[in-house]
Amino acid sequence: MCAVPENEAADTASPNWTELLRTHLPVSVRAANEALSRVSAVQKWMRTTASEIAAEQPPSAMQDATHAMHGYSTARRALNESFPDLRDAIRTATDGLGALDLDWRPFSPHLSQVQVTFNRDYDVDAFVRVDDATRSVLNTHLDAMQNELPESEPFPRRPHTRTALWAHGGEGIGVRVHRHHPNDDVHRHTFALLPPNEKPTTDLQRDALLTQLLNRWA
Repeated sequence: MCAVPENEAADTASPNWTELLRTHLPVSVRAANEALSRVSAVQKWMRTTASEIAAEQPPSAMQDATHAMHGYSTARRALNESFPDLRDAIRTATDGLGALDLDWRPFSPHLSQVQVTFNRDYDVDAFVRVDDATRSVLNTHLDAMQNELPESEPFPRRPHTRTALWAHGGEGIGVRVHRHHPNDDVHRHTFALLPPNEKPTTDLQRDALLTQLLNRWA
């Protein structure tokens, strides 16, 4: 059997997917997606798959919604089949709440991006595993969320917002923080709780949010 050239082996080698995900997801899902899409093996797969799908469709079909959805479905299925280790690492790193997916761009499929999705009706900016559901630990996670808000002053009535999915005991709960303009008739920071299949609880103060989470995870 012929040896694989060193540079080619390096191009096709996969990183420690779980370590990569656990490094980036608590800070930014977008950063995790970008890191995944920069992996050489993923880039090579994307170029090949995009070319194959584009070759199968006439130019006019690229603007057709049905063909666009077919292209996405084909690429997503191929992605999960080509990178089973990444698929499993996402499930492990997100306690079964995340999935391997694609931000598919039908007009420019080669610019599509691998992404981690969470099947929520809101955008997830970060994913946090809460190993110890104590007030101190939850406070630390809230501090980290607030630190990731933009440094610029928000406009009146248009607060800066960040939403994270917190996982504990197999359950994922959305936690949202708002930073308001000083002249808004509200506290500087307010919070919202977004439990699955339940009505969100909004306009919470920090202590009230923590109490609800601690009672839920007691």
